[in-house]
Amino acid sequence: MLENWLAPVPSDLLKRSSGLPSTALFHQLRIHTTDFKVPNIESAKVVLIGVNARAANPIREALYPLVHSFGSTMVADLGNVRNQQTAFLIPLLKELIGAGSIPVLIGANASHIPALYHAFQEVRTETSMMVVDERIAFQAEQIESATDYLQELVFHPTNAPFHIGFIGTQIHYLNPEVLAAARLRHYEIVRLGQVRANLAGIEPVIRDADLLTLNLSALRASDCMGIENPTPNGFSGEEMCQICRYAGMSDKLRTMGIIGYHPEADTHRLSAQLQAQMMWYFLEGVHHRKNDFPVTTEGMVEYIVPLKQLDYQLTFWKSKRSGRWWLQVPVKTKKQHQRHRLIPCSYEDYQLAGQDQLPDRLLEAFRRFP
Repeated sequence: MLENWLAPVPSDLLKRSSGLPSTALFHQLRIHTTDFKVPNIESAKVVLIGVNARAANPIREALYPLVHSFGSTMVADLGNVRNQQTAFLIPLLKELIGAGSIPVLIGANASHIPALYHAFQEVRTETSMMVVDERIAFQAEQIESATDYLQELVFHPTNAPFHIGFIGTQIHYLNPEVLAAARLRHYEIVRLGQVRANLAGIEPVIRDADLLTLNLSALRASDCMGIENPTPNGFSGEEMCQICRYAGMSDKLRTMGIIGYHPEADTHRLSAQLQAQMMWYFLEGVHHRKNDFPVTTEGMVEYIVPLKQLDYQLTFWKSKRSGRWWLQVPVKTKKQHQRHRLIPCSYEDYQLAGQDQLPDRLLEAFRRFP
């Protein structure tokens, strides 16, 4: 029973929200309250889960007044977990992911990301992660690290991620040895300046993720002061909201966690409001999903492009539903890698292939397949 894992949303917060206009998201959410059991998740597309109640509840209070414009997309707020330990979270998250819902952790910290990862691994292996962070959070060597939340995952002896993409990294924070270790594993690294120069270009990168981690420290401090590790440079609030919208639109994405909120430093609750808006744009993206994640190529248009320099041909696929593009891996893939054999790409990538060029991002993606 989910009640064993989850405590209801505080009644005083619900009372303050009850007078909101009828257009508010609050009135459309299925909320776990003291009067009612945990909402039925069978029809819930997205489920919100608070981890640390002190951090999660201010985000809720900022989210509830926002306008509901997501049609019939059902969203449930399941309340706050009764225990923040990884071993406690994994079975809860596994049940939610297995039921077809998209669990989103709010009020979480870096130590909770392994729980998201291992829960997904129990439902479906060979996970592709995307991490929005200004740093690469693991060490170059297999050593214990309390601060690098990806350390255990990267060096897991049997269930390491199939792929990790790092979005928004800042070169002055990147240890050269860690950078080399990431590249050795063919992890994707998209620096902050690259994203800001072409924000739309990050959409195919995010579309490749099963799991997304958003570290608020990737935002510049002037846009988000209520965080654990504020820095002067980073994404703007608008850019982070667009990243969340791209994440929501990805049919492949099955779970997400927002980490790094420090409510004691959020004196005017502006950082809580920003997270609420990030969630709003994520929900809007989910509402606009096209259900064209290419498990098969049915409903796709095939384009063959010969590459003279590499002496083989590439197969691109374009979705009839959304107009989005994928590139088929031109090597034989193992059965467990079939979900990843079509790499999200852009129309510009297809055009470059027609000129006998291919971005390094796609060439590196081919090398992930043994």
